Amino acid sequence: MLDKTTFPFQLPGGEWVATGRVERAMEAIDVGGARLLELAWLAPTPTGRIAAVVWPTNQFAEAPAAEVERHVRRALRGHPRVRSWEIPSFVLLGDEPWEYRPRAKVRAMLSSHFGPALADPASGLRGAALPNPALRRHAALSSLLRSELAAALERVAPGTAAASAALAAALAGCVDGACLLRNADGSLREPELRHNPYDPRAPLASRLGRCDDEPWHLWDLAEKRGGSGPSPAALLRPLKGLCADAHALERLRGVLPPVLPSLGILHKLGVRFRLRLHCACALANQGAPVAFRAEATSA
Repeated sequence: MLDKTTFPFQLPGGEWVATGRVERAMEAIDVGGARLLELAWLAPTPTGRIAAVVWPTNQFAEAPAAEVERHVRRALRGHPRVRSWEIPSFVLLGDEPWEYRPRAKVRAMLSSHFGPALADPASGLRGAALPNPALRRHAALSSLLRSELAAALERVAPGTAAASAALAAALAGCVDGACLLRNADGSLREPELRHNPYDPRAPLASRLGRCDDEPWHLWDLAEKRGGSGPSPAALLRPLKGLCADAHALERLRGVLPPVLPSLGILHKLGVRFRLRLHCACALANQGAPVAFRAEATSA
């Protein structure tokens, strides 16, 4: 849990900010009968303004940052115990489960947004890169895995370039620049982000933006391709060839470390890929109808 002991701070103009009082007011914001925020944390920026890092409740987990900021500003303007200068100039959304991020990491997040490298802290707040070496390592490991998958599939199933490429993307969960645990912008994907389970009835974009223990991308990417490109059934040949090659499987299982630490949390990396690979091979080896629709699994 986060340490909620906070202290007032003074703005350059001499005004004092009662952090605890303002944070409690933010955490009590009600929108349509539902609580908006799990937690709020205030800090001064180098430009003399106030930034708030907030973690929305599950009801607002997918709400755009602009919408959350609008609710916060509206509620604080009408709050009898919040003074005008105590209303945050910036509202940043925490990108990982709020209950796990220690205060030191919040300071690092604020520093990344408002450090000297950012000439204009009012622009691109949410998109600014966190000083997290795990992001670079994840990108490097994703690239290595894609290379190893391509080499293994070319060896075990020559002449199946299109199907092999589709299979590699499905096994690694690669969609539009995202692979494995993270999106193209470095943010976490489900279920690592908020532990929400896979829902076969969810919109296609939501299903594609995940990387579960099961390789649902075998079907979801085929749905994205529509009638073009290889079908899930066409992936059986390279998949069976891969699963029949013990050396290739052993090599692929050792490409990724079991877990990847990031901001104090151990994320399932190699463990998740091995489960996806095992599940895909179980389907192939048991002669399961790989072409069935994912919706059938909802029963």
